[in-house]
Amino acid sequence: IPPLLVSGGPGSGKSLLLSKWIQLQQKNSPNTLILSHFVGRPMSTSSESSLIIKRLTLKLMQHSWSVSALTLDPAKLLEEFPRWLEKLSARHQGSIIIIIDSIDQVQQVEKHMKWLIDPLPVNVRVIVSVNVETCPPAWRLWPTLHLDPLNPKDAKSLIIAECHSVDI
Repeated sequence: IPPLLVSGGPGSGKSLLLSKWIQLQQKNSPNTLILSHFVGRPMSTSSESSLIIKRLTLKLMQHSWSVSALTLDPAKLLEEFPRWLEKLSARHQGSIIIIIDSIDQVQQVEKHMKWLIDPLPVNVRVIVSVNVETCPPAWRLWPTLHLDPLNPKDAKSLIIAECHSVDI
C-alpha cells in the first residue's frame, strides 16, 4: 500500500491535522506504534534525512528486544532502517504507523526516502504531508487527502478551540 499523502498549501492545517490524529490514535489504539517526525524549516537539522532515519530507528530499537549498536554511517542507516522495521513488525501485536510531516522539505527526499515506496510489512502504514506546490511529481499518484486553505473565520475558530483545549 503506498503512503497516504496529505497535501495542501502553507497554513492549510496539515501539521495540526496530523498532530491531532496522532493524539487520537494513541488514545484509542494503544497497540499502535506511531513513529512521527515533523520537519521544521528547510535546510535545518530536522530536514536532514539521515537524522530523521536515525531518530526513527532509535524509536524502533526502543520497542525491540534486540540489542545492537546503531551505525553512524548515514548510508548504512538508510539501508538498515527497513530491516529494523521488518524485525519489529514481525513481533509487534498492533500496527506501526510512520508519519513524516513536511517531507517535501527533506533534503534530497526522493533519493533518501526510497524505502517509502518499497514493499513494507503488512502492518506498517506511512502517512506523509507535503506542500502541494513542492510535492515530487511521482508522489502525486499516491492516495491523497488534499486540504484547502482555511478561511479567516475558520482559522480563528480553530485557534480558539485549540487554546481552550489546553486552558489558554
